[in-house]
Order: sequence, then C-alpha cells, then structure tokens
Amino acid sequence: MVKISILASEAADGLYDPPHINQIITTSFQPEQHLIPPTNPTISSILQLPYLKMFSKTFIATLLASTAVATPIVARTSNKAFKLISFAFGPNSPIQGSDIVAYNGGLWIGKNTTSYCPPNIDCPAGTETSFFYGDNKNVGMNVVVPGGQQLYIGTDYAVSYTVAHSADVHGGKAQGWEYLAPGVDANGPVGLLTYPDYGFLACASPEGPGIYSIAATPGGEGTGNCTAIQLGALEYTGDATAWQYQN
Repeated sequence: MVKISILASEAADGLYDPPHINQIITTSFQPEQHLIPPTNPTISSILQLPYLKMFSKTFIATLLASTAVATPIVARTSNKAFKLISFAFGPNSPIQGSDIVAYNGGLWIGKNTTSYCPPNIDCPAGTETSFFYGDNKNVGMNVVVPGGQQLYIGTDYAVSYTVAHSADVHGGKAQGWEYLAPGVDANGPVGLLTYPDYGFLACASPEGPGIYSIAATPGGEGTGNCTAIQLGALEYTGDATAWQYQN
C-alpha cells in the first residue's frame, strides 16, 4: 500500500475527513516540468509543492478530435468493463497512454499486475487489470472472487483497491466516481474516470525510472515529482481478468 502524507490539514466534507493541503508554495507549474527528485524520495515527500490543476474533461476530446464524431458528449452509466490508461498533458510525456495496473493494493504505471488464483481453480490469466462501473457510482475490479473488490481513494490519497470479500475502504472514498464511457460521442474511443473535486497524479517512485504510483488529491495538489494526469478509459470486452487482485 502506498502511503502519502500531507504537511497541513483541515476538515473537509465527505465520507471521511481527509487531510487537505492548505500550505503550498506559490510556484508556477508547467505540465511537462519534471523536477529532479530528492535523494531517496518517498511518496510522503511528494505532495508538498505547487498546485496541479485538474484539467477539463473536454481536453481529451480536443486532443482526440481526429477520431471523434460530431455529436455532443453524453455521460453514460455503464457496467461494461474498461481498462485505464494514463492521459498526461503534453505530447512528449513518457507516461502518455501507459497502462494503469493493479499492484499490491494500489494502482501503478510501470509495474506488472499482481493477482491470486486459489489452488485447483480454473482462473483467468491475471496478467491484465480491468474495472467496471456500478450503478451506485462505485468502481469494481473486474474479478471472479465472490464479494469482489472495489476501487477507492485512501485517506493517504493513494488510489487503492480493497482486499477480496471485503468492502472496507479504511475511511476512504469508494462511492462518487463519475464515468464517461468510451463510445460514439466526442471522446471517441477514450472514456474518462473522475472523482469530483479531486485531481489525479502519477508520482515518480524511488524504485526506478518509469515507475509511478497513482494518487488523487483535492484539486490535484502535488509537487514537481508528480505529473498531473487524467484516467483515460478504454473499453474491455473480454471476461474477468483475474480471480482476485493481490493486496
């Protein structure tokens, strides 16, 4: 589980009282600015500096205009499965279009999906990560295990998923996700997964280049060690992709 801490906090409305950043250094943020990370950085040192604004939902539509059709954007509730990709801002981002996968309880870029299959069970391969959107605005992991697993934003701001057979999100936010499904609207083949008033970040890991943990903070506040992203959604038409994802 990724642990993310904030320097200053204040009460916020919602399912829990998360830390809210209210002390930030006023520095201009350039979307493609990647600052040199500190020596042996940790996620707890990442979310301290400038404000990273959550960009408009229409931004994807603009960049994908070549594949879009001339129809209005319509938000549709769908229980169809989808995969997540990183939609970074700027054509030269090293994580543009990267797969976002389930890894040991959280969402990551640059890792391999971790899954579990019980003995003597004919399980899916478990090498891919997919999700589905529920009618109560929750996001489920596309798994076989009874009771399922669901996606949530932790009190540490890590985008995480529950253990199998449990709905315990440890005080985090599991309901309230908004999903613009891929399809015949201005977004073309790419949909969008959002959470109101939160922005998503891909934060460089000290484990090595190309590895990023996915976080979500109010307004998308973070540091130059994090890149502002949107969670692009691609339709997935296959069966469940794992028995369960490993925590």
